[in-house]
Amino acid sequence: MPAMKNMPMNQKLAARIKQIRLKKGLAAREVAKRCNMNLRNYQRLESAKPPDLRASKINRIAKALRVSLRYLFTF
Repeated sequence: MPAMKNMPMNQKLAARIKQIRLKKGLAAREVAKRCNMNLRNYQRLESAKPPDLRASKINRIAKALRVSLRYLFTF
């Protein structure tokens, strides 16, 4: 994972989501489906310039990755 000390929170979260997804061996398409999201929107979420996320979407992503919110926010 890139050095995240000075990264904005949304970029830290995007990098963490991608890290967890890859560690679990999941395709972006599978996580998007579990979140009931369009694949393209999910890919934007993991991009270098992710959008700001609502709490409800972050919660859906954590559930789709089968991790706690605490684990998701452990940078």
